[in-house]
Amino acid sequence: MELTLTVPFGGSGVTAVKAGDSATVYLPDMMASVGGTVTYVSSTPYISEKGETMYSVEIKVKNPGSLTEGTSADAEISTAQGVLKNAEPGVLKYINKKL
Repeated sequence: MELTLTVPFGGSGVTAVKAGDSATVYLPDMMASVGGTVTYVSSTPYISEKGETMYSVEIKVKNPGSLTEGTSADAEISTAQGVLKNAEPGVLKYINKKL
């Protein structure tokens, strides 16, 4: 089943992130990483609890079969401006979850 990860990225470099960009998703609890693809970049910023301007980025994650919903994850996205790392971890969620 396909998964998605939504994580916040700082405002300074997120303008270089586009849908279709490749991402690496890190799974610290499993000591592993998997590939992913950016599917959405918010155009509306929000202010984090730390007072920083953030944008939500959604990444479709390639599931090798061992990933489950609720797994904590971080992400890096390679852009022309360099590698961007998310500001806070997110949680994997199933896409089109069947009830």
